[in-house]
Amino acid sequence: ELFHALMNGSTLLVTDVDPDRLLADESFRVVLHKRPFFLTSTESVKMKVAQEEVEIDPAFRLYLHTSLEPQYVRPELAAVTNLVRVQQSRADIEEGMLDRFFALEKPRLRTEQEALKREKLAYGRKLQRVEQHMLRQLGKGSSSRALLTKDLLLQRKLFSETKDNLRRTTRKLIDVLYSREGYREVSMRGAVLFEACYAMATVNPLYTVSHRQLMALFDHCIHHADRSSMRQVNERLTQTMYQCTVRSLLERDRPLYSLLLAFLLEESRERVRVGDREFVISPSFGRDTMLAARHLRPDNKPAAAVSSKKPFDWMTEDAFNNLQMLAAHYPWFTEAYERMPRDGRETQWRTLCENEAPEHCPLPDKLDDSFTPCQRLMVVRAVRGDRVNHAARVFTETVLGKRVTSLCTVDYTQVHKSTDPRIPVILLYQQEVTVPHFYVEDAAKKLGMRLTRMIMNLGTEAEAQAVKRAIEDAAVEGYWIFVGTAHNNPQLLYSINSFLDALPKTHHAFQLWLSINWRAHVPKLFRRNAMKIIADPPQSLKGHMQSLPYYLTPEVLKCGTNRSDFPAVLHNIALVHGLVNLRAKYGHSGGSTDPAAHMRCTTAQLARGLKLAAGIFRDAAQIAAEGGPSDLKNISWTGLRTQLAETVYGGHITNEHDREAMYA
Repeated sequence: ELFHALMNGSTLLVTDVDPDRLLADESFRVVLHKRPFFLTSTESVKMKVAQEEVEIDPAFRLYLHTSLEPQYVRPELAAVTNLVRVQQSRADIEEGMLDRFFALEKPRLRTEQEALKREKLAYGRKLQRVEQHMLRQLGKGSSSRALLTKDLLLQRKLFSETKDNLRRTTRKLIDVLYSREGYREVSMRGAVLFEACYAMATVNPLYTVSHRQLMALFDHCIHHADRSSMRQVNERLTQTMYQCTVRSLLERDRPLYSLLLAFLLEESRERVRVGDREFVISPSFGRDTMLAARHLRPDNKPAAAVSSKKPFDWMTEDAFNNLQMLAAHYPWFTEAYERMPRDGRETQWRTLCENEAPEHCPLPDKLDDSFTPCQRLMVVRAVRGDRVNHAARVFTETVLGKRVTSLCTVDYTQVHKSTDPRIPVILLYQQEVTVPHFYVEDAAKKLGMRLTRMIMNLGTEAEAQAVKRAIEDAAVEGYWIFVGTAHNNPQLLYSINSFLDALPKTHHAFQLWLSINWRAHVPKLFRRNAMKIIADPPQSLKGHMQSLPYYLTPEVLKCGTNRSDFPAVLHNIALVHGLVNLRAKYGHSGGSTDPAAHMRCTTAQLARGLKLAAGIFRDAAQIAAEGGPSDLKNISWTGLRTQLAETVYGGHITNEHDREAMYA
């Protein structure tokens, strides 16, 4: 196509371009570097392109389309092209989602709307023709006044009928559009959720997501929600989108996404204004933002004059200065600031400022009744900057609800139900290469789904072709394919999306899973178009304990004992495992001078520890069943502790203080 376009002087549009592969192609690289020729020359010339001599017409134009952000386009490509960013605003996304929801919810009304639009257009054209005919008749006159009068009366009647039909059609169309507006609440919520997803890509390129994938999630939510209540549809949409987004984020970035989404939702409700988010980040940043915004306003109101005297001696200078800035530049707090030293309110403010958890403490003077969640967050930020993270967590739970913010664990049995079978699922890991397969295998067993496992080691074309043949069979028969360490075969990743789209038939139960090291080089377009899940075990202690059921295999649970302390032993082993990894996470902290990164333990060690405890309890129960002593006396707690400390975890702990803590 490139050579034909060059010779004919036509325009060539290339979609879904991967900039890295484009620059690696010699033909395109030569054409791109000949850009001055196409802009200035008027005559055809012969030129060598990719070892072939071609007569090039200077009228040739090349348009390249990519779904990547401009900052990810390599400089050598940006230097020879004109970059134009086409981006949808929140309003654009909202209108598109409103049309989509309207088509899914009320297909009859959507059809009627299109018919009414066509009917209105037809009547408008007919009315225009009648008016033009009447003007022509009046302009040229007629030999017979009676014929002219008769013709004008006929045209007047036709004009009136057409105008009445146009009014009737317009009224019907307005009624349909009014019905359409009843669903705007859902489209507004979806647009906010989409904007939060797109914004996370600026934090880490790993979080880029395709519009197609998000729209598939939107359709899935609408299809499974109770559409009789817009509130329930919004709740289902928020829960599903939040869970699908959070599971694709690294653990350290999840609180940031929750806070961003909460701010955007409050902004859509007009409860977050200019300068609010900036004040939470830094009070001085919020002050500067409000000063800049005030100069752009037509009224140009000055900042409020507030007292410069510190109301209480015990209040810190930082807290007083922050409250003073808040009162001066945010009118909703000015009155509360002026009332601070009056009528015995000192005790209430002191309780807030010196409380161990001010994020849970009520605001003085019953300000919680009149302040929005964001305004409450700003007040807590002003008086206790050291608790801003905790206050932000309370803010997100208030806005999103604890039911939404608790959706951080991944249910792999439900993943394939919320995505299109042609969209692959990437399980991203950093250290434990076996964990992704463990999760998928566990989900397949629970669902009774057939699973085929393939590992990419050599990175050859033969490996890629073998995987594609397996995918074709699985897509027809409806079972799962797991491809481990897929980053070792870039040829497969470059072509997998187009290969899946070209499949003639895809069973609804089919799903392609790929495990990829998230630090490895992966084609950007492939990563963008796939559904991503962070498969690394949780680093936080709470997340680790929530994932414990994954490792309680039937072999551990069915150990033949009914002792009440057996679940407690399993819980404590998991707790020790989480604490060891938490110690490894913080490195030199905790009084140790030795690096602690090597202390990180794998899930295989956790499984070994659980199996060890189950085996000891099983042996004790078997001895008791054969008439021996009770299993209480047959369990050596010292031996269990020694085996866990030495055999399972001891090889990773070298610091004497850490070893002492482990034995305790």
